[in-house]
Amino acid sequence: MKKSLDIVKKVLGYISLGFSKLWYYLTHNFIIRFKDNHVILFSKINIKITRKRRAAFYGLLFIFPWIVGYIIFSFYPIINSLYLTLTRTFYNLNEGMQSEYIGFVNYVNIVRNQTILPIFIQYIGKMIIAVPLIIVFSLIIALLINQPIKGKGAWRTIFFLPVVIASGPILNELINQGATTLPSFDNNAAL
Repeated sequence: MKKSLDIVKKVLGYISLGFSKLWYYLTHNFIIRFKDNHVILFSKINIKITRKRRAAFYGLLFIFPWIVGYIIFSFYPIINSLYLTLTRTFYNLNEGMQSEYIGFVNYVNIVRNQTILPIFIQYIGKMIIAVPLIIVFSLIIALLINQPIKGKGAWRTIFFLPVVIASGPILNELINQGATTLPSFDNNAAL
């Protein structure tokens, strides 16, 4: 038992020594050095560490994973989608997927198409009317819910009813399609 504790202490000693050497090399090199309340970059740029800068640094440090996730999962796909709208993609048996830059030809074809443009204009018209109405009524309901009045629970119930009502038709459609049944009951006649 004592021998295993000595081994663990020895391993932890090596690990802490390795981390201390790593920290020393990270903080005492040509690129970045720490001296008192200053950070020295490339032996030229001297930045004083203040409480405000330290708080900003830690704030950025905590938001950094979100920024990386946004760039990978949102920003890059949006930019790639916009690029793909400017190309004609086809499959070549020898070379695989090929893209040919054609510019705004796809957008011109959408405008020239007589069936898509009226639908798009109708959608924009509905959106111009619906979005401000939804925002105004949502703000009114939110203000009513947070007022210190009697019946606050009733207001919250009324606010939540559209979610319940909207889920009803979806649930009915799933039941009609048989998505909520268990196949084993139908096959084995358990009742």
